[in-house]
Amino acid sequence: MSGSDDPDSYGRRALALAGLALCVGCAFSPPLAPPSDVGAPPDAALDVAMDAAMDAAMDAAMDAGLDVSLDAATDAGLDGSLDVSRDAATDSAVDRPEACQGDACSVACAPGYGNCDGMVANGCETNLGADNRHCGACGNTCAGGQACVDGACRLTCSAGQRVCSGQCVSVQTDNRHCGACGLVCGAGTVCSSAACTSTCAGGTTACSGVCRDLANDPGHCGACGRACSFPNGVAGCRMGACALSACAAGFADCDGAAANGCETSTGTDATNCGACGNRCQFANASASCSGGRCAMGACNAGFRDCNTNALDGCEVNTASGDVANCGGCGVSCPPPPIGTSAVCAGSRCGTSSVSCPSDRRDCNATSGDGCEAVILTDVNNCGACGARCSATGGAPGCAGGVCSIACSGGLGNCDGVVANGCETSTSTSAANCGGCNRVCSIPNATASCVAGVCGVARCNEGFGDCDGMPANGCERNLLSDSAHCGACGTACLAGRVCSGAVCQVSCGSLSVCGGTCRDTSIDPDNCGACGTVCSANGMATRTCGAATCNGVCSAGRANCNANLQSDGCETDINTTAAACGGCALPCSANHVAPVCSGGACTGACEAGFADCDASKRSNGCETAVTSDVANCGGCGVVCPTRANASVSCAAGACGYACTGSFRNCDGMDANGCEADLRVSGNCGACGVTCPTGQSCVAMAASFVCQ
Repeated sequence: MSGSDDPDSYGRRALALAGLALCVGCAFSPPLAPPSDVGAPPDAALDVAMDAAMDAAMDAAMDAGLDVSLDAATDAGLDGSLDVSRDAATDSAVDRPEACQGDACSVACAPGYGNCDGMVANGCETNLGADNRHCGACGNTCAGGQACVDGACRLTCSAGQRVCSGQCVSVQTDNRHCGACGLVCGAGTVCSSAACTSTCAGGTTACSGVCRDLANDPGHCGACGRACSFPNGVAGCRMGACALSACAAGFADCDGAAANGCETSTGTDATNCGACGNRCQFANASASCSGGRCAMGACNAGFRDCNTNALDGCEVNTASGDVANCGGCGVSCPPPPIGTSAVCAGSRCGTSSVSCPSDRRDCNATSGDGCEAVILTDVNNCGACGARCSATGGAPGCAGGVCSIACSGGLGNCDGVVANGCETSTSTSAANCGGCNRVCSIPNATASCVAGVCGVARCNEGFGDCDGMPANGCERNLLSDSAHCGACGTACLAGRVCSGAVCQVSCGSLSVCGGTCRDTSIDPDNCGACGTVCSANGMATRTCGAATCNGVCSAGRANCNANLQSDGCETDINTTAAACGGCALPCSANHVAPVCSGGACTGACEAGFADCDASKRSNGCETAVTSDVANCGGCGVVCPTRANASVSCAAGACGYACTGSFRNCDGMDANGCEADLRVSGNCGACGVTCPTGQSCVAMAASFVCQ
């Protein structure tokens, strides 16, 4: 007796069949080593159970009821569908000890299971005891008409049949195997209901000397000689009509039309791979089906599988956009010059058009060095390209995009205009002697400046520098001073006075002031009365007219309080911020510590502010360069506009924020936010390409492939 005919195995397999019938459609987790008869074709198990002792009663019940209920499960098991569903459960439930070897994961399968797709991620997905494509070992495929049972390929017989001498026969009606394999009916008898008789029993018909059940015999279905046949399938007969009982291994009835049998090769059909409706598809790649398993084919042009993970297909666009994988996986584009971005186009690295940050400019128009000029500190491009700081008379500087100059010895920037450099010689200028705005003011004389020291160039008519001290100028009135009458040192004799530079006996119409004839109507030392001295402070010419102090202020001085007698020209309009360049001309204190230099309002702006309209007198440092998009980081530094973005200036640096559903996916500032996340290729996020057959649709507050 063969192993398949062992009575003990009949009972075990009948119980297994009953358990399978109860479990059809239930969710279950297969054990570490699944029972050997799970997945075995129920028709074969049914024959075994019938042979044990219930041939007549069980045959009718099984054929009519249990066989029908199990047909769907049998079909699924034979054509790969049940295998596929088991694989999914097995993936998650079967214990699969994992290890890491040489930076790669490996898996050791439990007995009865195999890692036939070679993927560690889904573990030991294949039941080698029941998978027609991998029966007993990976790649061992059962031939048509066979099924994998306990890890071995066996014939698949229709209900009521048994394997005898390697063929499926019905021991109920076969004259050569009547009731059991090898029992031959004698001449003049036929096999009916598993016994040799002279006539066919009720419900059967004699066809060429053999009793046939025309209601259930697929070789004589409904009439003698009418054989049922279906392409790639196992034919059955039910109530005298041909029916598709099961599909051959690797085939399935996916269109539900029995006429064309099991028309679909689930081993090779990419739209029904391993099971009906299981479509093979990989992002940006072709797909194929081999042995009922999906396989990724060649990547689409311009795409590569850089992470070697088929789950996300050929995930990298090496032709455009990905500077880390440009033209091939791991091919990184070199760092670009400042002001440009690395770009990948046509599988080649390049750079974007120059788009300089707020503190830089491309002043030499050479793309190779990007934004080479730092306009906040470059003396040749200070604040803008070509804005060269003057080096006249000193060393130029640039800070915050504003020129400055450090003057050489003996020179000064006394007009406060940096553009003309250090224009003034402080060694010889009487208005800037020894330093800017140091005015030489010599009473009754024309001042001079020699080596930065004030002196008397010449005395005014009628005056003399008799003590040789420049500080008090030409201190003697030679017209009326009796000690110096007409010339220094010429003294009048006792009893005489000096009048009109001549010693005389009396003063006549003049007043005698301190023993000297004085004309109090014009004498600045006795103006209006003896002893009333007109101040020489800031005066170029000190005079008295009609007994009132008057005269001309020195350069850079003004009489802002209208009192020449007491303090002369008291205001230095070259240095006084409240009267800069003239009385009642104050410098603004708006975000600046006001300073007056050479009659021009200057001073350092507060941090974050600048005098962009060049009018510190009227509005000081009026521009906030930390936030003004028209003057971002410096005067005239305009933040460029960007497509689909709002422009801003923060902390003196230009920035922009993408609006709506747009993003900057290519990393190029020049074209702004060029990518629409509502379109495949960047669906919901940069670089997300929808698989074939899907489109980008709105989902909640985002967009997804569907």
